[in-house]
Amino acid sequence: MMLASLPLFSREFYKYIRSDVSSAIALAWIVFCLAYGILEHDRYEEQLKTALRLAYLGGFFVVGFYLSLNERHIERLLLFALFGFFLNILFHLDEFLSSGEKWWKHSYHFGFNNRGGLGLYSAAALWGAICFFQRFRPWVALILCLFLFECLLLSHSRSAWLAMAPLLLGVLVFYRKNPWAYALMGVVGLLLVLQSAEFLSRVTAESSTYETLAHGSLPNPIESPGREKSVAIRLWMYLHGLKLWLQHPILGWGPDATPALIRTTFPEEFPRFNDLHSVPVELLVRFGVVGFTLYWAMVAIVLFAGYQGYRKNLISREVYLFCIGALWIYLVFGIFGFRLRNDDWRYYWFLIAGLLTCWQARAAFPVTGKDHFRR
Repeated sequence: MMLASLPLFSREFYKYIRSDVSSAIALAWIVFCLAYGILEHDRYEEQLKTALRLAYLGGFFVVGFYLSLNERHIERLLLFALFGFFLNILFHLDEFLSSGEKWWKHSYHFGFNNRGGLGLYSAAALWGAICFFQRFRPWVALILCLFLFECLLLSHSRSAWLAMAPLLLGVLVFYRKNPWAYALMGVVGLLLVLQSAEFLSRVTAESSTYETLAHGSLPNPIESPGREKSVAIRLWMYLHGLKLWLQHPILGWGPDATPALIRTTFPEEFPRFNDLHSVPVELLVRFGVVGFTLYWAMVAIVLFAGYQGYRKNLISREVYLFCIGALWIYLVFGIFGFRLRNDDWRYYWFLIAGLLTCWQARAAFPVTGKDHFRR
């Protein structure tokens, strides 16, 4: 819908691109991915298809343009995102209802492809509920936060837990004088106690791996046939990926090279994966140092743009804190997984990057609508 409406605002969109520094980096990323996909002759169709998917990440400035036209779009977009999250859980509630008496022992995804998806979105939604706590009645916000925290626990996603831990500690530190913050943390602690057995079993599932690392050795990624260890496998893949990158350090192996490299260079007994489970390692292997630099330059310019907008009083404290926290969750997930090709991951990035950069267009043309999100 946003793309379809661009012809109606072609003049404003042109001014927006000229005034938005982040769009230049985004366009450079798009051109690089498309050119690499077109010029790559080995497995041309697969390479081009993956290049198109990854180039799509640079389209966040279209969302930024849409949000800059009317600031009420910001509020609507966030509400639609939260509504979509609950609607998806409602449509897949049978997964929970059929789990039996010991429902807390199961890992759920509620239609979000896998438990990592549920962990990612429940963590982001929980952080959003905390940031916009004062816009709700306290008891409504508390119930909402507790429901989202329970979804976070039920995902059994260690990446989500790791990402949320410092954010929750930050809430307790910065809002230590607010009694509702203590109420929230108290009930969160109660939920952790009630599900402590499953929580600790998930966290300590690879204690042997941690002990091996503490002694300065690399763990065996496969302890016994059919029993893989997640952390050990990831460490092995990261090191192997870096070795592959060093063979083609400038431009990498190609946009869709990883699946073929895994099939041809990994041991036969190793689990079959389609990627190396890490955004930084994958970018180095696929695109080399050139693509790696472009991608992280795009992330950095989005962060810088958001900071400038906050300093100039063009982004509210609530929106800014939500975006920074949500981007932190996005980056932590990227360390331990590679989902840049997934549609849901791209739209999550569009939402955050669009919110942080939309203010740059306001000097280019008048903004209509009320200022809901100014400080």
